[in-house]
Amino acid sequence: MSQELHYTSVARGLKPGSRGFGPVAVTAGLPGPLADRLESFSAYQAVYPPGDPSEELNPVVLAHVRLIVGDQVLDVLSRVGPAGLDYSGRPNKYAHHVVLDADERPDGGPAWLLSQPGFMQRAWEGRPQVLSEGRKPPRGDQPAGLAQAWQALTGDGGWAGALAEAFLADPRRPVFLVYRPGTMLLPLLAEAIALLPVSRRWEVEFSTYFLTLPQGVTCAWRGVLDGSPEAHHARQLPHAMVVDLCRPLGRAQGGALVHLARTGELRETASADPLPPPARAVGRATSVTAGRRPSPAGSTARTARPAATVAHAPNPVPAVRIEPPRSLLADDHPPRRRSRKTAVAVITAACLVPLITCGLLWSHTVRQRLGFEHATSRPVARTGVDLAKVPETAPVEAKEAAKSAVESGLANRPEPRPVPVVTKTEEVIGKAAEPQPVAQRSRPEPPLCLAFTLPDVPRSLFAARDRRHGELRLPAEVSDRFEILNAPEFQLVPASAPSTWEIATRTVSGMGGRFTLAQLSRTDAKTWSFAWTKEAKNHSTTVEALRDAVLKFQTRAGRSVLTLLRGVILKDPAPLPIWEKGPVLYERLDDRQKSIPWTQHPEVLAGTHWKLKIRRWRVVIARPGAEGQDPVRRVIEPAAAVVGTADGSGCVPPQQDLIPGEVTLKVAIDAENPEMIAVRVDLDRKRVTAGRADRAARLKDLKEKTPQDKEDKERDPIQFRRSRLEELAQDGDQHQEEIKRLKREIADLEAIHAIQQFEDLLTKPARTELSAVIALDVGGSNTLEVARIGEFAGPD
Repeated sequence: MSQELHYTSVARGLKPGSRGFGPVAVTAGLPGPLADRLESFSAYQAVYPPGDPSEELNPVVLAHVRLIVGDQVLDVLSRVGPAGLDYSGRPNKYAHHVVLDADERPDGGPAWLLSQPGFMQRAWEGRPQVLSEGRKPPRGDQPAGLAQAWQALTGDGGWAGALAEAFLADPRRPVFLVYRPGTMLLPLLAEAIALLPVSRRWEVEFSTYFLTLPQGVTCAWRGVLDGSPEAHHARQLPHAMVVDLCRPLGRAQGGALVHLARTGELRETASADPLPPPARAVGRATSVTAGRRPSPAGSTARTARPAATVAHAPNPVPAVRIEPPRSLLADDHPPRRRSRKTAVAVITAACLVPLITCGLLWSHTVRQRLGFEHATSRPVARTGVDLAKVPETAPVEAKEAAKSAVESGLANRPEPRPVPVVTKTEEVIGKAAEPQPVAQRSRPEPPLCLAFTLPDVPRSLFAARDRRHGELRLPAEVSDRFEILNAPEFQLVPASAPSTWEIATRTVSGMGGRFTLAQLSRTDAKTWSFAWTKEAKNHSTTVEALRDAVLKFQTRAGRSVLTLLRGVILKDPAPLPIWEKGPVLYERLDDRQKSIPWTQHPEVLAGTHWKLKIRRWRVVIARPGAEGQDPVRRVIEPAAAVVGTADGSGCVPPQQDLIPGEVTLKVAIDAENPEMIAVRVDLDRKRVTAGRADRAARLKDLKEKTPQDKEDKERDPIQFRRSRLEELAQDGDQHQEEIKRLKREIADLEAIHAIQQFEDLLTKPARTELSAVIALDVGGSNTLEVARIGEFAGPD
C-alpha cells in the first residue's frame, strides 16, 4: 500500500508542541528516515507573492524521483505549490508526497499518474492526523502516438519524440525545458514518456519546476523558468539538452519516435534488429544519502537514487531502431572539416560575386538590356519619401515632386480606428455599451448539439448477452457517414456490414498495435446503434479517450449535428449558487475561493481531458431590502463587446474588477478538475485599507465644506452642490471656476457613494449566483458550446 506525507504551515502541527512548517498528515507506519527525506523534497519558491494579480501563474512542482530503501525501489511522486498566507500572515506552501512500490505503478508512467484528477491533493483542510492507509493509484495507460500538447505549444509534436530518444540514448543526460510562468509542462512530459516502452517509463525522473534537490537524489528532466539562475546554468552545461519553449523551436530532428510523435504513424526501417540496451549500469546505486532506518534484520538501510534494477527490455517493435538526433537545441556538434583550399575558394567566390554583380548593374546600358530599366524613366510619386534625403543640388522640379508625394501619402493614409470605450452602469458592472449596427450577413445555421452517454464496457466479452449496446437518436435524418472530432488518435474504418463503421486507433504503435474499439451501425434514418468490441475491455485509457470525442453528423439539409459522448446536461436554467447566505468579503479582508460543479452529474467527467473554457459568465449578488425598501441586486459581467475573434470563438475575460485596484472577481474552469468552476475573490489588503481611508477623508472634507441650512441643520453634500450648480448655470460664464469645482466634487461624491454601497453589499450576507456558458476546444480555433447555465440557458 502507498505511503503519504502532507506538509504545510499550521498553528498546531502533527508533532506535539510543533507549529509552523511541518508534517500535518502521514500514513501510519511511515519510517522516520523516509519521512525526513520526503520533507526535504518540499522546497518551493513563489514567483509572485500572495495577492499579486499574477499569483495564479505561480508554477507548481510536479515531480517524480526514485529512492532505494533496503532492497526496494520506491517511486516518490510530489506536488508542491503556493498556499496563500498561513495563520501568521506569512506566505505559505503545501506539499503532498506519495510513495509507491513496484507493484503499485500503473503502466501509464509517473507523469500520467500525476495528471489523474484527484490523485494529488492541492490543499490541506482539517486537523493534523495520522492516516490509516495511503491512497490507491488508478490503473491505466497512455497510448503512444501524436503529441498534441507539443504540437499546440511548439508547432511540432516531434519534440516529444526528441526527448524520448534522448532518454533512450543516455538516461542520465540532463534535459532542461525553459518556460514562462503559466505554461503547463506536465502534459508535455506525459506525451514524451508515453513514447517509451512500458518497462522504461518509471525510470524517467523529472520536475516541472526545478529548484534544488537533496543530496543523493538526481533528476534528469527539469523545467526551469526563463531568466532564472537555473536556466542560465543549464545553457552553460556542455552536454545538456536545452529546449527553450519561450522561443520558436523549429522542426525537431530524430528517428522513429520523433516521426511517431509528429504524425501519429510509426515509421519502420529496413533493419529488423532490436534496439541495443542503453549504456547504463545494472545494479544498485552507489550514492548514499544521510537518511537511514533500521532494516528488519537490524541493519541500516541506505536511501539513494537507484540505477536500473534489471536489464532493460528491448523496444516491443523490433523493426524500429532509434536514430541519434542530428540536431537538438543547445546540442554541441563538432563541425565537419573541409580542406583549407576549398574554404579559401568558397570565401573568395562569395566576396567576388556581389562585387561583379554591382559593377554590371551600375551600367545604364547593361540594366537596359537586362530589362531592369526602360529607355525612358518617369518619376513615380510614392508615400514615405524622406525630404531630408533630397540633395540640395537637385532641381526645383524634383524637390516639388518629393514634397507633393509626401503630402499625397499623408492625405491617403487611413485614419486610425477609435478605441471603443466600455462604460459601467450602476446596475450592471462591466457590461458593454450597446453595440453599433453592422451590415447583415447570411450565416449558416448553428450546429445542433446533443449529449449521448456511452454504454458501460462489458465485463465479459465471451457471452453475447453481456454485450453493451446504445441507441443514438438524432433529431433529423443524416447521411451515412460521420466524423470524429477532438480525438486525432481514432479513425473511421468501413465495416463489412452495410452502413456500419468501425472506430479504430489511427496507427500501429509500439504499445500494442492498431485495434478496433467500437462499432456504429445505422438502424434507420435518425438512429445509430453503438457497441463496444472485444478489445474495449483491455484498453481502459483508450476507452476514456473515445469518451472525449465528438461525433459530427450531417443532415440532409446541410446542418451539422454534434454529439458529445459524455452525458452532460446541455442546458440548466438554474444558476449555480456560490454563497447562499454569506458575505462575499470578510471583514478581515481575506481572499476567498470556492470550486463548484457546473454539471449536475460531475461523475460523467471523471478522467476527462476535455479542454474547457468559459465563453460567457455573469455573477449576481442579491439580498432582500430592509423594511419598506427594494431588494438590492448587482450584476457583474465582463464586457463581451471588447473580446472575441471574427469567428465568434473568443471568450470574455476571466476576471472583473469589483472595486478597481482593490478587489477582483475571477471565474475560470478548474485546470485540474474540468467538472468544476473555480470562483475567486482576490483583494489587495493594503490598497483596500488605504482606499477606504482616502474615501472617508474625502467625504469628511466635503461634508465640512457644506454649509448648514437656516435652521443650523446639516445638508446633504451632493444635493447642496447640485442646487448650487443650477443657480450658477443661470448666471452665465462668470462662475466657471466654481462650476468646475462643483462638478468635480459631485463626481467624487457619486463615486464614493457607489463604492460604499457596493462594499455594504459585499460585506453583508447575500446570495451569490453564477450563470455561465461552457465551451469545449475541439482543435485549432474551433470551440463548441457544451453547456448553458442559469440566465444563459434560455432562448438566444
